[in-house]
Amino acid sequence: MRTAWETFPIEFTGGLMTSVNPLQQGINFPGSASKLINFEPSVEGGYKKILGFNKWTTEVVPGTGLVQGVILVSPDDCIAVRAGKYYLSEGKAAWVEKYDSTISTPNKVRHAIFNFDGTEKIVMVNGLTKPIYYESATNTIVQDSAAPADVLGASIVVEHKNRLFFAKDSFLTFTVQYDELDYTPGNGAGVINIGSDITGMITFRDQLIIFCQDQIKRLVGSSLSDFELLDITERTGALSHDTIQEVGGDVLYLGPDGIRYLSATEKVGDFGLQRASEAIQKDVTELFENTVNYSSLVIRRKAQYRIFKYEEETSAENTKGFLGTRFLDQQPSGISWGEVNGIKCFVSSSKQFGSNEVIIFANETDYVYQLEVGYSFDGVNIPCVFITPSMPVNDPQVRKTFYKHSIYLKAMGALNLNARLILDYSQNPIQPDAFLITQDLSSVPIYDESLYDSGIYSSVLKTLFKSQVVGSGFTVALAYSESSTSPSFSLDTAILEYQQNDRK
Repeated sequence: MRTAWETFPIEFTGGLMTSVNPLQQGINFPGSASKLINFEPSVEGGYKKILGFNKWTTEVVPGTGLVQGVILVSPDDCIAVRAGKYYLSEGKAAWVEKYDSTISTPNKVRHAIFNFDGTEKIVMVNGLTKPIYYESATNTIVQDSAAPADVLGASIVVEHKNRLFFAKDSFLTFTVQYDELDYTPGNGAGVINIGSDITGMITFRDQLIIFCQDQIKRLVGSSLSDFELLDITERTGALSHDTIQEVGGDVLYLGPDGIRYLSATEKVGDFGLQRASEAIQKDVTELFENTVNYSSLVIRRKAQYRIFKYEEETSAENTKGFLGTRFLDQQPSGISWGEVNGIKCFVSSSKQFGSNEVIIFANETDYVYQLEVGYSFDGVNIPCVFITPSMPVNDPQVRKTFYKHSIYLKAMGALNLNARLILDYSQNPIQPDAFLITQDLSSVPIYDESLYDSGIYSSVLKTLFKSQVVGSGFTVALAYSESSTSPSFSLDTAILEYQQNDRK
């Protein structure tokens, strides 16, 4: 029998995997997660507790019911639509009504931002009325009452090739180049029948990608004379425009069989359609089955895609979604997933202002919220859980006795992390006691929090934490959990020290 201790390092990487056999996952992907809630696979390595959200402004959006649309105009200016009325908040001040569509219950409001004449404008569609425009120069919101019947009730709009393209049922209507109000065919405007109801659109690689329920097409060319509609696939499509996002140079969307890439391949005009959600396919299918309302957003600096299911009757703490961080191009393994709990998003908007990325969202509550700020869900604790797969530690038929647990992590503030070992898939009747990993900041000054000339500046934050453990089993999983409004932290690598015992 061996008496010397051995070490087993576990690098935390790979993200959430729930569609892999448990033993295979423990052998081949020991640093992946069987559960990963409110942790994000980080581009800096490891798993990082997600940031929270706060109210973008404390001013209540007037009216009742769902906020059907939010659109960022500047970091401190925003449009919100509620009960058919379009409001503007300038400098995060009180919301001012700018336009009343006279429709009390409009659908979700979608928008496109464009600049054809040196003035930034926003076009908004709601599936019921003619297009509605916001002009920054005059600070007004008006409806284009002269727009043709072809765009009455359009539900999707994008800017492409300096034109506006509107989707209504199976028809794609586009304006004259550089003129958002001109629909005259003789001037270069037109209508194209796609042949199937359009569920989403996005501009990608100088082409307009058009999604239907069961097919994807692309519009190439730049004018009425050379526009050409080409097939990408007739095997799959997008369920909703609200799931389509460009992330890290590829397009992600939710199809009938999971979250897929639309990836430009090395062949000219060719595309790949691999399934990005392969590792969590079971969870994706279960969460989005029979879903009516979706929303999604991108965190650009993290190359991260987030997709949410929205149900008004579900509380925020029970609202779920997924986040995926993009690492490699055009490979399912190039995206690592995690689960998001507690962010109830019906509509969202994001925009880059220089180096500052601002992301906002809204639901049926009275406020517009800003994401990726603070360490709480608007004052509520962020609960986070990470559990590794059950790992056989070299041989599943040999019993191991575990003596020491070490973890490398990066904490940005005070830390009280609960940790424990789970032996033999929790079937072992004798489980080790949980232990606490703590970071005491009483003597460590934190920038922007400590009073100048009062801290002990030679003090440093710990990165390695060691704990004594006692437990014996054939497989082991590591579980970490925390729920607080404390600053974010990253888990990088764990090391188990153990002794091998007799073969089973």
